[in-house]
Amino acid sequence: MTIKLAICFCLCGSPFFTRSQIKLENLQVDTTITGFHMAMIANGQKMFTQNGRSDLDKENPSAFVLMAMPSFGYYNDVRVLTKMLEIGRQPGYEVSDMVKIDSVVNGNKTFIISYNEIKIGAADRNQFFSAFFLKGNTAVVFISSDTDNGKYIEQFKKTFYGMP
Repeated sequence: MTIKLAICFCLCGSPFFTRSQIKLENLQVDTTITGFHMAMIANGQKMFTQNGRSDLDKENPSAFVLMAMPSFGYYNDVRVLTKMLEIGRQPGYEVSDMVKIDSVVNGNKTFIISYNEIKIGAADRNQFFSAFFLKGNTAVVFISSDTDNGKYIEQFKKTFYGMP
């Protein structure tokens, strides 16, 4: 899944997502872990890339997206995140090493899904780390895609785990 596809999916549902209890502008994320810069804010989500706005012209940059949406209950939120990732998958790629974890992070009920997406017949690989945590009636969603051979995946995880 490219990060652009994830954003497109989010844009389609953004009027729905903007009714959450926590507002996106109130979410704090430590960008010093990755060194990434704000690339855009649109319809209820923030996107961060290595070079910020200039990376939006690239086909598939490493990036992470942060959004807040109303919670429909933990297990329904799990289905929403899983469906978002499924819809964004690209044809011609195989998914491997999928891990799904129910957890508690910083006192918040959390669901994590990570996997690799490998282009069939090529060395292209995307590593995904996506998760959400519940805070009140809001699901805070974090979707990341490392297209730089694993250069950022651990930093993406630290960024998510460091969120309040």
